[in-house]
Amino acid sequence: MSLADVLALVARIRAVEQRLAVAEQERIATALLNDQIHALGNALQIVDLASGELVRHHVDHDQLLDDLRSGALGARGALAAMVAIARPAPRTGGGAAVAPIVRAAIDALRAVMPAIQLDGAVADTVTTRLAADELDALVLAAALDVATAAHVRFTLGERTIANVRWLELVRHDDRPGAFELDLAPPSLAGVVDKIARLVGGEVSLAPGRDGHELAIALPVAAR
Repeated sequence: MSLADVLALVARIRAVEQRLAVAEQERIATALLNDQIHALGNALQIVDLASGELVRHHVDHDQLLDDLRSGALGARGALAAMVAIARPAPRTGGGAAVAPIVRAAIDALRAVMPAIQLDGAVADTVTTRLAADELDALVLAAALDVATAAHVRFTLGERTIANVRWLELVRHDDRPGAFELDLAPPSLAGVVDKIARLVGGEVSLAPGRDGHELAIALPVAAR
């Protein structure tokens, strides 16, 4: 096992992990902005209703009322723009084809984990909404997380649950120890979980015939 090979694979994971960290910071900032947007919206609603009542009761100072209502309308337009900016755009369309990315990642891992295996298959046209580097990092992180295991095997398949198609990538390994999913650093399982959640996927750990089974479920992207 070459240290340079390991570092090269880890660098591919870290590049995606860094992007996810930036996205998480943006999510937190967006949550804070949403709080302020909500407060501003409430204030605008009060101004709008109050000015409307003044107009209906024929209060004088027409120019003041016009300015008040004009300001409220302008602020409401600015609020709508802020909401549009704060709301992250949903992922649309298919991402990278899953099977070729998984095969390529497993091939790259053989430089440091010669006995690693990949069983099962799905059509090369099947996609999720993950980008190619995200899929690559997911597979690399899942494998390197158990690099000390004597035997590591992945299976790739598809199943349908309640008329929803799911891709299922399962990591089988023979490590001893408790069956507990550790997502905290330095475990790389946390990276796997974060990437899966980008598209509404999930990760779970359970006992299997060979030891541990880490199941990574990803929804198939509708075409």
